[in-house]
Amino acid sequence: MSILVVGGAGYIGSHTVKYLQEKKEHVIVVDNLQSGHRESINVDHFYKIDIREKKELSNVFKKTQYRYCYSFCYLFFSWRKYGKTSEIL
Repeated sequence: MSILVVGGAGYIGSHTVKYLQEKKEHVIVVDNLQSGHRESINVDHFYKIDIREKKELSNVFKKTQYRYCYSFCYLFFSWRKYGKTSEIL
């Protein structure tokens, strides 16, 4: 079984992925690469998905078998550009 890391290409997520791989765990990563970097991780199963894309994210949850899920994702946006959080979510 694998470990799913959502937000796994960001700073904290990529270090967690590397740590898990050192422990011989099979890691699956989901990240939209808005602030993360694909080249910072070396995994066989990578899905470029935004967490707001519920159908695509749900498909990953259904088709992968994982023991644990770590979530290091966050929505990055500019308050000046978008205004209140409730207006964009």
